[in-house]
Amino acid sequence: MDRIEKLLEDDTLTPNFFINGLSPLVVAARMPTEPQLLEALLQHGQIDVNMTDCEGRSALSYAAEFQQLQSLKSLLCKGAKHDLQDSGGRTPLSWAATAGEPDHFLPAIKEVIEQLLAAGADVNAEDWKKRTPLAWATIKGNKATAELFLSVDNVNADIPDTDGRTPLSHAAELGLAEIVQLLLDSNADINLEDKCGRTPLLWATQKGHETIVSELLASVGVDVDHLDPDGRSPLSHAAELGRGEIIQLLLTSRADINLEDKLGRTPLLWATRTGHETIVYELLASPGVDVDLPDRDGRAALSFAAELGYASVVQTLVSAHAYVNSEDNTGRTPLVWATVTRRADIVQSLLASGFVDLDHRDSDGRTAIFHAASLGYDDIMELLMQNGANAFCTDKEGHTPFWALLSTRSRRQEYEPIQNPFHIINLIMSLPDPDVKDQDGRTLLSWAAEFGDEALVQALILRDGNPNIRDPGQWAAAQNGNFNRTDAADVVIFRKTPLIWALENEEESIVQLLKDIDRDSLHLLLSETSTIGEQKALDLVRALIDQGYNINQTDAEGKTPLHLACTMADDQFASALILGRAHLNIQDNSRKTPLQYALTEKRVDTVRELLKHGADIKPIPSVIWLALGNKASEYVQLSQMPSRQKHTMELLTVMEKHSWIPSAGERRLWTLNSAKYDGCVASHMAVSFPFKNQHGSAKRSEQLTLRGRSRQLIDELARIALRRTELRRGLQQHVVGLRRAIETDTTIKVEEKPCLAEMIQDIDISTMAVLDDVEKSVRELLQIVGIQANSPHFALTSSGIRLGVNQ
Repeated sequence: MDRIEKLLEDDTLTPNFFINGLSPLVVAARMPTEPQLLEALLQHGQIDVNMTDCEGRSALSYAAEFQQLQSLKSLLCKGAKHDLQDSGGRTPLSWAATAGEPDHFLPAIKEVIEQLLAAGADVNAEDWKKRTPLAWATIKGNKATAELFLSVDNVNADIPDTDGRTPLSHAAELGLAEIVQLLLDSNADINLEDKCGRTPLLWATQKGHETIVSELLASVGVDVDHLDPDGRSPLSHAAELGRGEIIQLLLTSRADINLEDKLGRTPLLWATRTGHETIVYELLASPGVDVDLPDRDGRAALSFAAELGYASVVQTLVSAHAYVNSEDNTGRTPLVWATVTRRADIVQSLLASGFVDLDHRDSDGRTAIFHAASLGYDDIMELLMQNGANAFCTDKEGHTPFWALLSTRSRRQEYEPIQNPFHIINLIMSLPDPDVKDQDGRTLLSWAAEFGDEALVQALILRDGNPNIRDPGQWAAAQNGNFNRTDAADVVIFRKTPLIWALENEEESIVQLLKDIDRDSLHLLLSETSTIGEQKALDLVRALIDQGYNINQTDAEGKTPLHLACTMADDQFASALILGRAHLNIQDNSRKTPLQYALTEKRVDTVRELLKHGADIKPIPSVIWLALGNKASEYVQLSQMPSRQKHTMELLTVMEKHSWIPSAGERRLWTLNSAKYDGCVASHMAVSFPFKNQHGSAKRSEQLTLRGRSRQLIDELARIALRRTELRRGLQQHVVGLRRAIETDTTIKVEEKPCLAEMIQDIDISTMAVLDDVEKSVRELLQIVGIQANSPHFALTSSGIRLGVNQ
């Protein structure tokens, strides 16, 4: 101010300089309280009235903005340019349009505008944003100013700005109902769209200005279904935003209720996606609405409601008879969408409709229960199963829902604990049959054991799942497409049990659950080593023994694992079982012990191991011992150890009576000679044998020499009679065993069993008849030699010779 006052005192100084980017004249124009200062500057002979500040604004621009009518007149009189544009392209008239407040219009504003217009200011002048004074007055909300501009004859109310927006568009967005009406009365274009394709009606709809929407709809020529670049109508936007009153106005104006946008979505779909239940109900109540019209992805309103969890909207749509099994382009139904979002309440609502297809398959062949399983939603699985869903249907890859559940649970165990196990128990208990086989022929227990799912294994055991069901063989697997082999018969597969799966994968907790109810796994490992591989089978056998498996269980033939191991070429299997305290003397259905099988198969090391640990030698036929060695072996010697329960065995090529030196407490039990020996019957009941028998003719010669007084012949006849008695018992036991085998053998047809039983009966009768004839001949022989019936050494009985007690 001091510098301006000094300037005015000295006419030789120029007034056209800048003070902090402003000329003295601009500073005076910006000071409404000092109008005399501006007047004084205008009297300076060198003053430039159009000099601008750093923003390109002149003193006239500021005078118009601050409603300085007198200053404005003076500036105009001094030649100020009325249309001089600032750096933003705005003229003094544009600045005058924004002066004042919307609710407080000063008379000075009107006079300023009129002065500028009278001076020739362009009412349609555009700034760099292409906004006119009318547009600025509208944006500012100055109704009186807008009305003043609209009264000008050449005013253009439809000039769009750089965004393509007209004053009517701005007024509709900002909710300026009075200005909207002024513009409509001035014939502003009601359907003119901006660069975003929005009309004033669309702006008013989006902003929820009900009054303006009503005004626009009341105008002639309004396009109620005008589409934006996304193909969406005002009704579509109103439905998405939940504008209930506006929807009613649009529907009354006959807006198309089924009009689809570029995504194929109708107003009903938009209302559903945003969960506006009242809007959905309002649209459904309108005539002509298509409740099942799908979008471009094939999804109807019910599909979105089910996915997004809008339970009340689902109920409304179902009540309006929406198709509950509608498929989208992926084949998913509303039930599937409700399942994948784990909305049990919506699943229940859909099920309650009574028309849901529980086993509908999507494009991947997966049903709702499969999706629930793959996401680990056991509660949804249980709900679906209780309503009849098929828990064993397969997808295109051949997997079942329970396979998917196991796969998901196994992955989750890596980073989070398994949730409430009671859910799994309830799920398994709802199974109609826990042993149902899937497309691959495997049971759920088999998969659970392979995946190591302890909770599921426990639940299946509670549900009485059968742990002895084996996986399918090569034919079933090949037919199901699991092998890309031309000849399926070449594919060798070991048919595992659940226990073997757990054992292979070192799932010790599951092995402990299964080992006490499994009956077959150890037998299978021993009988099918060629398929498994001997070393792997041996490792698994040892692992089972270490886990406390019952190694004395018998199979259908009465054989224990040790029976099978004694027939194997690798003695390590039998050794592992013996060291694991297997029972050594159990007889199978054919009355054979493991030792008999080892002898028959000539497993010398196994025989020695069995004898060493106390195997019973009494039931063993003598001929089996003699067949044990090679051709050079002529003798088999058994020795009893001091414990009297353990034995040792030797195969000898030469036997001398006095060549054997026993260890401390050891005694020779018996020795077998491969040569023929007279008077010895080789049967499974023989327990002792002579070293070398004297020929029978020598005994008869001695009897004749002594004229019947030789007791050696009588004693020999008595011993032979005793062996015949033992033979009789042995034959009877064989007959009983054969009969039992026929009765229990499931491989023999029922109609063949009577015939076999009759043949065994014939053999029994004929054999016993021969023995009876022999007994009769012996009695006659004894009578000839004059033996008395009351001899203290023996007695005659109906069944043969019985030795005295002391004999």
